[in-house]
Amino acid sequence: LIKTIVFSWICLAFPSYIHGMAFICASNVYAKRLRSCTGMGVDLPDRQFRTNLDRLPDSDGVEKIELLAVGRRAVRRGELDAVIRNISGQRGSIAVYNALFQKYKIIDKRAAQEGLELYAEKWNDAKENPGKHPNIDRLMLVVSEDMTLVGKINGKYSS
Repeated sequence: LIKTIVFSWICLAFPSYIHGMAFICASNVYAKRLRSCTGMGVDLPDRQFRTNLDRLPDSDGVEKIELLAVGRRAVRRGELDAVIRNISGQRGSIAVYNALFQKYKIIDKRAAQEGLELYAEKWNDAKENPGKHPNIDRLMLVVSEDMTLVGKINGKYSS
C-alpha cells in the first residue's frame, strides 16, 4: 500500500519523470527482445557506436539527407525538418539514417528504435544531455511522439 501511494505521488508530482522512466523501460524491453534473437543469426547492435558503424552499408556517396516530418503528430508537417550533411561530426548519423532509410524506406517508431540502439553509448549521452546530439534527439522524438520521417538522400526520396 505504501509503495502504491508513493508511486501515485511521484506520478502526480513528476509526470515527465514517469514518462522518461517509461521510455527507458520500453527501450530496455526492446534490447532484451533483440538479445533473445542472437541464436537466430540476427546481426544485433553492439554497445559501441564505432563497431555498429562498421556493420552498416557504405554511405560515402551520400552528400546529404533531408528529413521531412509527416504524420498527425509532426510539428511542421511536410516541411523540411533537418538536413544531415556528410561532414566531420555528422558522418555517423549519415551512416545510421542512410541504413534506416535503406531498410525501412521511412523512419517510423520501429526504425527509430533500431537507430537508437545503433547509436549505443551515444544514445545514453543524448539522454543525459538533451540538445547535444540533435540527430539522436530527433529519433527519440519519433519514438515518443509516434512521428514519421521521410528522407531525401542526395535530393531523391528514399524508395
